[in-house]
Amino acid sequence: MVLAVLRHKRVGFLFVFTVVMLGLGTAMFSALEGWSAIDAFYFTVSTMTTVGFGDLTVTSDLAKLLSSVYMILSVPLLLIAIEFTVEVMYGNIHTKRKGK
Repeated sequence: MVLAVLRHKRVGFLFVFTVVMLGLGTAMFSALEGWSAIDAFYFTVSTMTTVGFGDLTVTSDLAKLLSSVYMILSVPLLLIAIEFTVEVMYGNIHTKRKGK
């Protein structure tokens, strides 16, 4: 089921783009704040999912500016990726049920 969903062009593209955004965010926050890759990845995921635990925060003005831009770009991207995935999954399930 998961592979069938990822084969869909839009979902596959959005999945790859989301992974790229995770990688870029991790690299950016690691470089700007001097965090380990694990801490930077953790911060990136909590930022993209809008959880924002607050245990890690950016401190420099440049990091604040870039994280704001990152939030504006990554949060909608993740929501769109989830929406397309659900749409494809629901369409696949709905089509299979209709065919029976």
